[in-house]
Amino acid sequence: MPFSLHSHSGQFCKHGEKTLEECVLASIKAGFKVLGLSEHMPRFHESEMYPEEVELDMGPKDLCTQFEEYVAEGRRLQKKYKDSIHILVGFESERLCVDCNKNANGKQVDQDINKDDDPLETALNECGASFSAKIRQLKTVYDLDFVVGAIHHVDGVPIDFDEDTYLLALKKCERKRESDASSKRHHHICGGKETQNSEETLVLLQQNKDALEEATEELFVRYFQQLGDLVELCKPDVVGHFDLIRLFRPLQPLTPRIWESIRVCVGKCMAANCLFEINTSGLRKGLHDPYPQRDITKFILEQGGRFTLGDDAHKPVHVAICYEKLLDFFDVVGLKKLFVLMRNEQAGGVDVKEFKEWRQWLENL
Repeated sequence: MPFSLHSHSGQFCKHGEKTLEECVLASIKAGFKVLGLSEHMPRFHESEMYPEEVELDMGPKDLCTQFEEYVAEGRRLQKKYKDSIHILVGFESERLCVDCNKNANGKQVDQDINKDDDPLETALNECGASFSAKIRQLKTVYDLDFVVGAIHHVDGVPIDFDEDTYLLALKKCERKRESDASSKRHHHICGGKETQNSEETLVLLQQNKDALEEATEELFVRYFQQLGDLVELCKPDVVGHFDLIRLFRPLQPLTPRIWESIRVCVGKCMAANCLFEINTSGLRKGLHDPYPQRDITKFILEQGGRFTLGDDAHKPVHVAICYEKLLDFFDVVGLKKLFVLMRNEQAGGVDVKEFKEWRQWLENL
């Protein structure tokens, strides 16, 4: 009984392909018995649009309309194929508008949205509630089954889109470090020069190996800090692609600072009782391991973490992709149990159930 709790389609994700129904049918053909639909939640500001959305002249209101259409289609497919596959309708989160979640002293705060407010109209209001409250309200108002808690940005800059954008995230981290550092520290990093603009910062980073390494370390640390903040405030059901930050820097050493940020983040995930996702899109994109990589997976297991599966499919041919490589990975890390979410038709909500047949079906792939 294969399954995935993380999936997308070209119908509702512009860097995907094919319709949501075609993706569901591909999952049924692959023998899936459980499928979590998890299209991306809307983003609420023009600055947060992806290039393919800009090319299509899409804005925040278009994403909100698209999300409503997705929920309706997901529920339709849930009913249509209920005898063939157990479908959960949820969404994958973002964490943007970082400063909206902080008070004047920089302390993390949370502000609820009035439950009677329209969720998308409230979300589009830049002075509305915190991003985490928007996430919770989307789940509640649309009565969605689950949330995949994940981030794809650090300080508002995408970190999984392409190399150029990743460099922009590094640049922003370095400029933040510059603004916080002492003049002596700045002198060391930038060779005594005052950086005039962001482009100069990027050039200096590329020319200074130490500065580049420190900026990369800082980016990893900030990623895990912000993922931990999202989990702490939103308490998602599943934590998706835990170490997505390594996509463009797979060989980045896990320094003591990075490990400390990982430990804190894992602790917040454990406190929120989340499932951790083994996400095979990392293997699909050429990484040596799925997300999370083996050392992090071992650490999570040592803390008592529970794992589920996600292929993060964005089109039908991605369904169950690289699952055949998981058996060896699980043996290396010592993973003995997998868990899946199931809708509780009587009591409502979802239940976490152990999937005991995982080794048998992996061996038969």
